[in-house]
Amino acid sequence: MGILAALMFSFNPFTFFLTAVWGAPESIVSLFVTASMFMLYKGKYFAASCLLGFSLMVKPYTIIFLLPIILFSYPALGIRKILLQSFLFALSALFVASPWLIAQKDVFIDAMWSGALHNLGVRIPEGIIWCFPSFWLIVNLLCNISGFSYKIVAPLQIYVFIFLTLAMCFMIIKLRLNYERKNLWFISHLFLFCFMMFFPSAHEKWVYSCFPLLLISPFLIHENFFLLSLTYFMLAFSLSGAVYGNGNYFFESTDFLPMPRIFVYGGSLAEKWYYFLWGFIKVIGDIFSQVLSAFILLGILSLHLLFLYNMSKFGEHRKEKPESESLGSRQMRLDIFLASSAKEGEQAPVNAVSTDFEKNISKEAKEATSAFNIFLTGLQEIFLGISEIEKMLRSGEISENTYQFLMSMLVKEALAKLNEIYLLKDKLELIKARARVEWAREKRELDRLLSPENQRILEWDSHLRKNVYMSLNVLEEVISLIEKSLSSLTFEKELAIIEQCLSLIRKKNVSIPMETIGNYREICKQRLYTISKNWSLSRPSIIKQIASIEEKISQVKEEIKEVEIRFTVGELDRKTYEHKLNYLQASLQKMEEDNLKTQDHLQEIDEKIFRCFEAIKYIN
Repeated sequence: MGILAALMFSFNPFTFFLTAVWGAPESIVSLFVTASMFMLYKGKYFAASCLLGFSLMVKPYTIIFLLPIILFSYPALGIRKILLQSFLFALSALFVASPWLIAQKDVFIDAMWSGALHNLGVRIPEGIIWCFPSFWLIVNLLCNISGFSYKIVAPLQIYVFIFLTLAMCFMIIKLRLNYERKNLWFISHLFLFCFMMFFPSAHEKWVYSCFPLLLISPFLIHENFFLLSLTYFMLAFSLSGAVYGNGNYFFESTDFLPMPRIFVYGGSLAEKWYYFLWGFIKVIGDIFSQVLSAFILLGILSLHLLFLYNMSKFGEHRKEKPESESLGSRQMRLDIFLASSAKEGEQAPVNAVSTDFEKNISKEAKEATSAFNIFLTGLQEIFLGISEIEKMLRSGEISENTYQFLMSMLVKEALAKLNEIYLLKDKLELIKARARVEWAREKRELDRLLSPENQRILEWDSHLRKNVYMSLNVLEEVISLIEKSLSSLTFEKELAIIEQCLSLIRKKNVSIPMETIGNYREICKQRLYTISKNWSLSRPSIIKQIASIEEKISQVKEEIKEVEIRFTVGELDRKTYEHKLNYLQASLQKMEEDNLKTQDHLQEIDEKIFRCFEAIKYIN
């Protein structure tokens, strides 16, 4: 296939006359452009932008390829890295230009600026049409027929081109064509082809880079091989006839160019091939005038735009699975992906479908975490309400009867919420365990099915990766959601809640049924045993932490004594002494504060657990 493509490119008359005869530098430009697209195709995004930057210093028009590079890099890189990629593009161009900028700064900048200004800034408003048979050649013909001034219409060229380019970008993004690597070559060709068709002041040789890009496309998009190959030959021969068929290039001796046989250095065979092509394209040039060639090229462009739209319909090329085949949606996603990556020329849509288990567990987790957070917040609010009622009783704002009525109501509500909190806590832990087990199973199955080649494809295509790993992502979100919710009920907060609830149960002036008291006593007792067990496991590490801090405090005190002695004997001057002393004293103060806080925390938890166990003993 590679040899066939090389032969098709080598025997292109446009390629032959532009490079082998004229020796134009478009070969170098095309080399960098093709290398840049190849790096992009392989997922080396920053190398692609650097190579394109190199081409910019040979011919500035290649900046048009920055658009497909950005479009095809975005799914994997994101916005921030795309900005870095564009910066590397500019930096590589400056690097290549640096010898000229250093040696002949003014001359180089003037040449680059004048060339761009002359080609685009002067010719467009004047309505000048270069040798390329562009769309505006047709517009000029229509203006001549109607008698309308073409110079009035000519300035619209830039706006038409911008509109069409933006429309193509929108279509590519909307149809997600930039998520499939094999589309890269055809889309890159189309951006340059549109540039040539709607910038009539552009030099005809700039279209050279279209040929290798368009030629690679049919060998990747196999289902459209014939159509793309046909348009390649139509573009090659129509351009050759329109540009070279009239004999203005290379076929007549001029002040600038000698007769052809003088600069054909390939021997008699090359000379015969040269004159054969000369006669052939003269025939094409006689049959197809420039205006007719412009219509042909416009037809090719329209066909390519239509093909661009149809490229998104990948589902038509995929064989449907038999209805009798029973597969889970997760396995179906994997099968579709593996089948699509097995053949480079085929693309199958990856259906973002969640299994019933994933949907149910996600919904169940969201509902349970929401209820858990609501009940926990509500319990804290009840405790605040109880505190306010006790203050109102002490200040005489409410009577004893009112106090007892409100307290009975709030205590019952608090105990009911406490019961719901622990029921939901157990439910969330169960859901979390189920999600972890299912995640491990899914991960093991994916690792088994995905080959290294498929892994590389997934690294390049973030959209496909998202769909293939959708099951794992859903389960990870469920686990993260539950852990975040449960973390709001910290060890200290739970102990404080149990202590407050036991205190409410023991209130003598609050009427609570004995059965209810017994139930909540058991709940608090069970949770208290769990907390006490966890605390007994954590307590040694805290004691060890306190011992470590005290050891460091002793070391700092010794260092302070050493500094004072060194100052006394004159080893340290006053400035150094004060600096070291202030630093050591600040460190000592911070360590002592940390040590005191840790000791207070240890003592506080010990006392709370002891008080809670004592409170349970006195609840009948």
